[in-house]
Order: sequence, then C-alpha cells, then structure tokens
Amino acid sequence: MEMLYRAVKWITVLVWKDLLLDYRNPMSVTTQLIFSIGAGVLAGVIYRSSIWPPESLIPATLSIVLVFQAIFASYNSFLREAESRTVEGLRLLPVGPEIVYISKFIYSIANIIIFTYLFQLSILFFTWPVRISITHVFIWILLASLYLGGVSSLSSAMMIYSRTRGTLAPMLILVLSIPFFQSSTEPINILAQGYMPQPGWHIPITTLGLGFLFTSTILAKYVLE
Repeated sequence: MEMLYRAVKWITVLVWKDLLLDYRNPMSVTTQLIFSIGAGVLAGVIYRSSIWPPESLIPATLSIVLVFQAIFASYNSFLREAESRTVEGLRLLPVGPEIVYISKFIYSIANIIIFTYLFQLSILFFTWPVRISITHVFIWILLASLYLGGVSSLSSAMMIYSRTRGTLAPMLILVLSIPFFQSSTEPINILAQGYMPQPGWHIPITTLGLGFLFTSTILAKYVLE
C-alpha cells in the first residue's frame, strides 16, 4: 500500500507540474484550442453545404483530428521536457521511469479527450440535428484516446534525443496509430449512422488500448533510464 500511495502521489505531482506549465505558458494549449474549435466549425459549415450527410463524413474527420491531437499532446509531453532541458531532472526523481511515463500518459490522454470533445461539439453545433449516437461516439473517442495517449507518450519519449524530433514524432505517431484505426473504423462508422454495433464492440478497442499502454510502459522504462 505504501508503494502504491507513493506512486499515486508522484503521478499527481508530475501531472500538476504539467498543468502549471500550461497555465504559465498557454501558447501551446491555446493553439490546440483554436485548432480544435476552428476545425470543428469549418467541418460543420462544410457539412451543411455538402451533398453527403454529415454522418458519413464524421468518422474520417474525427480520426484525422484525433491523430493531430496526439501530435499536439506529444509536443507537450517529453518533447517539452527535452526543449526545456529538464529531462535529466526527471531521471533524478526518487521514482522509477515508469511512474514518470504514466504521469505523462495521463496528461496526454486528458489532453486528447478534452480537445477532441471540443472539436466534436463544434461540429454538432452546426450540423444538429444529426442521427449519430452522441453518447456512444463520445465513448469511442474516450477509448481512442486511451490508445493514442500511449502512442503520443511513447513517441514523445523515444524522440527526446533526436535532433529531428519535430518531424519524426508526428511520423511515428501516424505509423503507430494505423493498427488502432484498422480495428476500430467499423464501430465508429456504425455509430455515426445512429445505429449500435454488435454487443461488446468496445471490448477489443479497450483491450488494444490497455495492451499498448502496458507495452509502451515497459519500453519507456528502458528509453528513459
């Protein structure tokens, strides 16, 4: 219990540190906010004048925006520590690298969820009423963020010593995201049409996200040591 309490304590401290950095230097999150709302407004306006129903276009735009949110989150994760030259300070903390990684993962997944929800709400503002199952689409976004949060954090950790991290991180995120979208496009397409997929549709997506989190935590431990 003591080890668990210590781990939770340090994860909370590290997540709070990242939130304070965003508060003191809000340029990055402000850019992400403008992108999320602007992309949603633009997509919503285009959907209204399209010959295709919004329900058929939402899955593609939502998937693209999720990847961009993961890229934004990676820049605010370990890559920000690399730019600020504080990576070595993280290594000096009295906790293992896996705790540091999990704290970055929690920050990344929260970042992706919040800004993707803002994007989706911006679309719905211009396309309402639509037939999509909003509640279940939001659940799909949550599960997608679980996987992409791990992708974002791992990619960010792997690129901290690369001189071309600004270019390689987005490419790595894109490559690692492909397995998820290959296995999750059917549910989101069905949900976007206002129907329910087969029972248990969320189980494979959740398993994939948790599996990647477990694997990426082990890999990040060796990357950060």
